[in-house]
Amino acid sequence: YKGKVTHYEIGNEPDLRRSWKDYPEEYAKLLALAYPTIKSVDPNATVLIGGLANGGGQSSQEGYLDRLIAAGALNNFDIFNYHTYDAKESITAMYNGVRAKVGNKPIWITEVGFPSDTAKQKEFKSADAAYPDGEEGQIEYLKDIMPHVLSLGVEKVFWAYLMDVPREQSDFCTNGVIYIPGKQCLEIGEEEGRKVDGELVTKKAF
Repeated sequence: YKGKVTHYEIGNEPDLRRSWKDYPEEYAKLLALAYPTIKSVDPNATVLIGGLANGGGQSSQEGYLDRLIAAGALNNFDIFNYHTYDAKESITAMYNGVRAKVGNKPIWITEVGFPSDTAKQKEFKSADAAYPDGEEGQIEYLKDIMPHVLSLGVEKVFWAYLMDVPREQSDFCTNGVIYIPGKQCLEIGEEEGRKVDGELVTKKAF
């Protein structure tokens, strides 16, 4: 991929039990293999830590980031990367906590978002901020949170997702800013979900 790919993220949300079974030391070993290998092929490549769920501070993962750092992980990535779907105050506290632990490493937030579906909105921690229902709530969250995240010192922030996901009924299935009418949050499985087609429509948040 040299000359084609410039940034590499090593895994995704390794701090969730379903991903790495609560072993930050094992993930640190993977970073220690991947980082020098990538750099040996392309010294100009940039390596991101796998986006940690809520900064590595999941309730099931207390101390995860501390253990990861203790295992030497800071030496084996260029950019610290995590996810958050919280309200503004929690996002600020999380950023400050992460910043204190990762030193001068650049920080990216590669997942932030909010549903457009009223029922799904109730499941999000950020719903405590009393955003309006429906698409207006998604708009207000986007306008409120994206500039706030950047003002903290985060270098890049990514909205998750571009398109509503047709293949599941998760809390995230209406987080997109475009969708196929009638093809949202379907219980059809990943393989069948990939076959869903139709005309894309933009939401107000687009």
